[in-house]
Amino acid sequence: DSRRVRPGSLFFAISGEKADGHNFIPAALEQGALAIVSELPAPFELAARWVRVPKIRRALADASRAFYGHPDARLLLIGITGTPALVLPDGRIVSGYREADTLIEMITK
Repeated sequence: DSRRVRPGSLFFAISGEKADGHNFIPAALEQGALAIVSELPAPFELAARWVRVPKIRRALADASRAFYGHPDARLLLIGITGTPALVLPDGRIVSGYREADTLIEMITK
């Protein structure tokens, strides 16, 4: 959203279903965006401020992950498959993690 750009920001120009972020590049630059990230080739006048990537949504995800200090690295994810009756007959797995003051979620059908 070019209206939320602050000086020094990166602006990810993403083509969406209803709007094309490339149309908002001038506004983002006016608001102080340092550089533009896009899947498209750079216009000549913006070549020094343009980062071309093969997959814009992946680039946004990777940049966000780095900006926020790789929060996923601090998560422990354990997957257990099977029917609830076979996997957790008495809740030992779930209760063990809860007793260790660990955030745990169980997803079942």
